[in-house]
Amino acid sequence: MQENRAVEDIMAGIRHLSKQYFLDKDADKTELKEQFIRLINSLEAYELHYTKKEHVLFPYLEKTVPHYRCLQLMWSFHDDFRRSLKQLNALFTDKQPDDEAVNKELANLSAVVLPIVYREEHIVFPVALKVIPPKAWIALLHACAEIGWCYIDAPVLPDKPIKKQETDNSKLVDLDTGLLTPEQLRLLLDNLPVDITFVDENDEVRYFSGAKHRIFARSKAIIGRTVQNCHPKESVHIVNAIVEAFKAGEKDHADFWIPIRDRFIHIRYFALRDANGTYKGTIEVSQDVTEIRHLQGQKRLLDW
Repeated sequence: MQENRAVEDIMAGIRHLSKQYFLDKDADKTELKEQFIRLINSLEAYELHYTKKEHVLFPYLEKTVPHYRCLQLMWSFHDDFRRSLKQLNALFTDKQPDDEAVNKELANLSAVVLPIVYREEHIVFPVALKVIPPKAWIALLHACAEIGWCYIDAPVLPDKPIKKQETDNSKLVDLDTGLLTPEQLRLLLDNLPVDITFVDENDEVRYFSGAKHRIFARSKAIIGRTVQNCHPKESVHIVNAIVEAFKAGEKDHADFWIPIRDRFIHIRYFALRDANGTYKGTIEVSQDVTEIRHLQGQKRLLDW
């Protein structure tokens, strides 16, 4: 909730600036515009707050309250916030922003951020405190810490319960073209320069690769979650279209590429089928190809 108090302060600053910007005829709009840009940029950190909810809290709630529809609705509000920030950044890149458009978008931003805070603290959080068992909160908080905190110092968390793990690496995994220990297999997957997520034939998330090359936020809370619940409702139809085409054998892959801040991300989906052609799931492979896109000529010599 401390993150919410911080964002309320930022929104109060934006409201104060708005009065000066739109009502004070003698105000220096150039300076006020710069202040707007600083405050709007500071709101980008709040993305971490929403990401923790979407990828940590929501999966826990889905497991305990499967038909709690508030979650998909709130995710849509999160995306409204993201769109509003993007629009405001675009408006303020103009030397003379359209005042009417700025005023409208600032109103949209306020109509999203503050109601989300209210819904969190009066609807979602009380339900979470009621249905999520105390021991699960420790794992939940550690998963949040992996994503990060905004506006506050990292809290001191209780130690995670020690999980007994298989330590016998003498057991080999037969991959047809080689035999690897479980540790070797984990190291191999975690060090590939891609972000991998595997969804099984029942549309449930079963695996994602380690954090070293992570592009999109993930937490262990999503294991067992349906892939449809891992996306906002506005994009679920795309997810379903891909999965249904894979299951029907109509398609074997789908490709997307998008800019994220100053990076260029290539996202690929591949259908997995066994020797009989039976659909066994989908893997999502995402890669930051920013530098790769700029390669030219050839490189044959080692130049460490």
